[in-house]
Amino acid sequence: MKPRSPAILFYTPNWLGDAVMATPALRSARMSWPDHHIILAGTASACGILRGLPYFDQTLEIPSKAGLPWMLRAARTIRKQYRIQLAFILPHSFRAALFASLTGARRRVGINRGGRRLLLTDPVPPRLESGQIAPEYMAFEYLRLVEQAGGRPDDQGLSLAVSENARNLVAEKLTGEDRPVIALAPGAAFGASKRWAPERFAAVADYAYSKWNATCVLLTGPGDSEVRDAVLKSASVPITEIREGGLETLKAVIERADILIGNDSGSRHIAVALGTPVICIMGSTSPAYTDSPWEKGDIIRANVPCAPCQQPECPLEHHRCMKDISVEMVTEALKKWLNTRRETGKLPNQISPA
Repeated sequence: MKPRSPAILFYTPNWLGDAVMATPALRSARMSWPDHHIILAGTASACGILRGLPYFDQTLEIPSKAGLPWMLRAARTIRKQYRIQLAFILPHSFRAALFASLTGARRRVGINRGGRRLLLTDPVPPRLESGQIAPEYMAFEYLRLVEQAGGRPDDQGLSLAVSENARNLVAEKLTGEDRPVIALAPGAAFGASKRWAPERFAAVADYAYSKWNATCVLLTGPGDSEVRDAVLKSASVPITEIREGGLETLKAVIERADILIGNDSGSRHIAVALGTPVICIMGSTSPAYTDSPWEKGDIIRANVPCAPCQQPECPLEHHRCMKDISVEMVTEALKKWLNTRRETGKLPNQISPA
């Protein structure tokens, strides 16, 4: 019988942005254990956004709400081929830790939350302040897990791969070298509390087109149909969409864009990984979870006493954390960053914000 190869199970977070923030930890795992086969496990979207990176050898797509029968079958298949020496369990869920345990992983490393202490061989305490769990930039939390197992530190930042086919598609769709490209990301899967009004995104597009003849590209996902329709209905200027290509095209558009304007969502972290400046409109969530030393751009927040509440819907039903952020606040930041892009040679000299 052929001996089973030593392997690492890297269970990535479910949210798109969190999966991108996991790339330093994934890279560290590859660099620290180069002779191990690395299995990237996660949702289809999490595995998809990380496709093309050289830090793992195969993917295991885990269905949403995967039940025990599926986990048993998948774990049995893994055990037949590999000896899982290490499992990095980045989600805080009990189910993720249970699956890692079912694979027979010798060491199971995860944050000690979610009632799963007995399933972890290496429980890592969450960051605490005054005895309470405190927000921490997720990329740093994920890196702590790898370092706990003996992995090397990593300070290279987030990373993603963009396919040449997607680059070529985007290049064909976005013509006109003398026009800045502004990506608009009005969605947020977390909930309505994270979403700035679609009408205000449309107003920003109107402003950018009238001032600089900008190409505004609308980025929306499968669950954003209402937001998409509202932006398109409210805008009085042309808005570009590239509907084909899925996540690969999303990465290529953000890489090509001169700036991304969006909510605190997955597109923001894709932009950080690809070096694109971001104007992030943030309301209900704590910036400490996403405060990246590698991000270029501005975070725009309203000074309201109820934020951050970390709730997907506004519990007070007034949504002031977002409503108090005006179109002018965003366009002023846009002026600054387009001018910065021009001064550094990233935009033609004739593009000068008014």
